[in-house]
Amino acid sequence: MKIAFFSVLALAVSVFAAPVAEAEVAVRDTSNIQKAVDLVESIDTRSLDVAQPSNLDKRSVSSSVELIAVLKTCGTNVKVQCSLINEVVVQYKKGYITRDQCCDKSISYFKQCITLINIVISKCSGTGVLTVIASEVDVILKLVVLIVTEILTCVKAVVSACGLTSKLTILLNSLIVIICKLLVVVIAIVAEIVPGLCAALHPLVSSLGGLLGIVLTPLVLLLAGLLL
Repeated sequence: MKIAFFSVLALAVSVFAAPVAEAEVAVRDTSNIQKAVDLVESIDTRSLDVAQPSNLDKRSVSSSVELIAVLKTCGTNVKVQCSLINEVVVQYKKGYITRDQCCDKSISYFKQCITLINIVISKCSGTGVLTVIASEVDVILKLVVLIVTEILTCVKAVVSACGLTSKLTILLNSLIVIICKLLVVVIAIVAEIVPGLCAALHPLVSSLGGLLGIVLTPLVLLLAGLLL
């Protein structure tokens, strides 16, 4: 994982190092990316009670087609979990369940999302840079944005309804770190998604700042570094 995490620095430089004017070369500051990578690596999520998938095929993806398939599977399953979370929030708002029950049920579904993302991370960790055509870059970008947007939208719904409880804070700290790891490993494989990724996620993450505060720090640092 360490190789994949640190390789994103060089990849991000290559994506953003294009001239900004005819006679001027842009010098991008990637220190924020380094800070985000260091922070992500320093947080241990193993203490979180998250089920590890059984009979996992640990072979790394070796082509853009395989990467797209892995991301599609993750996206489909994440949408199922997020739909269940939204149903729980509705039940709470209607008074059918208590706030604690809403939090506990939501946390269990968020843990499933973490497991699903960990599968992608596991399959992408040993993958080098892939040659990807423009149309595939667009597909990969949309799938990654879908996964992250679905989860963060659900986070917003749950925290808006229940508040940032201690249980949710512990869970969300791990969830945000796992999302960062997902972004880093995919960027390390397909750096071309960086501009679109920042454009798609920055507004959503910015809108969550007041709600989640310091919990968002790793993701905020990562996106800020990629935007520079």
